[in-house]
Amino acid sequence: METSQVKRRSRPGLRGKLVLAILGAGSVPIVVGLSVAYFEATSELQTVVGESFKALAEDSASRVEAEIQRIVAYDRRLAEQAAGDRAV
Repeated sequence: METSQVKRRSRPGLRGKLVLAILGAGSVPIVVGLSVAYFEATSELQTVVGESFKALAEDSASRVEAEIQRIVAYDRRLAEQAAGDRAV
């Protein structure tokens, strides 16, 4: 009776081997395709973000430059006004 109580581990049949072969062969192109898509998308995203950041930085730089020019012009007018007041 002991031999009947021990469960034998059966080897996979032809159907199981075919299923494993199909899954194995199909998983390789999927993994390769997803990897290529991931790296392409990552590269494209970095390019787009870089261009957006560049445009934002250039806009900010032009605003800062305009503000500095405004402040310099204001200070120049104050200095000229103070020099004119001393001359009187």
